[in-house]
Amino acid sequence: MIFRFMLSIAKNNNNKTEKTMIKVANKDARALVEDKNEFKGNNIFSEYKEDCYIVYSYGYHFPMFVYDLEMCQWYENSDKYSSSTSKQQTQCRPRVDDIIPLGTHQLKDLVEHRIYPEGVNF
Repeated sequence: MIFRFMLSIAKNNNNKTEKTMIKVANKDARALVEDKNEFKGNNIFSEYKEDCYIVYSYGYHFPMFVYDLEMCQWYENSDKYSSSTSKQQTQCRPRVDDIIPLGTHQLKDLVEHRIYPEGVNF
């Protein structure tokens, strides 16, 4: 499998070094998701926030996957949004057996407020 992504270092206007985002085709994003690397694809991207690694579709309103670094646990968004988002989820889904499905609001609560839904046991 050939990956077409790039990581470059550039100088900004203040002559400070900045890391640019890895760019990848959506069909190749799964490996970056599994390794928890930040990337930008076609209408998908990932980033770290607090103790979570998050993969988004079309903006911050729809987190597709969240990895909780503290609990070492993957979560996936169980809500349906569009056929293109469903395709992106299939392309990015990490190959693990224990992904916990949560709705969009529950995922946002987990990321933003560290609120875990009832019934999720570790």
